[in-house]
Amino acid sequence: VKRSSEEKIEFLGKSSKKSVFRDHLNREHVAIIYGDVKDTTNVRVHKSIKDINLLLNYKRYKNLIDSIEYISNEGGIVIFIDDKSLDNVYMKEYGVGAQILKFLGVNKMRLITHALKREFVGIGGFGLEIVDVINID
Repeated sequence: VKRSSEEKIEFLGKSSKKSVFRDHLNREHVAIIYGDVKDTTNVRVHKSIKDINLLLNYKRYKNLIDSIEYISNEGGIVIFIDDKSLDNVYMKEYGVGAQILKFLGVNKMRLITHALKREFVGIGGFGLEIVDVINID
């Protein structure tokens, strides 16, 4: 992935930085960064879906908003992955998200998730380590 732009923004009422990345298939992925990136950083990876699908799934919507609020208060990164034409295996491996995190300087992360599954295949291959999983439910 390569960063195509970066700008300071206000996101859900908090000052942050928006970095846009493009992958080898020219898909656009967005990272919202609250505060400074630290060696151990709070991280949430979210698969971008149509607005209506998110709004019709209250639990998913609330989980995303709660995760963003947590990260905006504690510092960290929210990554929105464009999953058009991505298969589930690719998403489960978090390959694009992992590349973005490495680009941003993350080595260790506290993963913010609602997933019950605690195995994240392939993260170590990117030099990333999950030191904690914070369940937002």
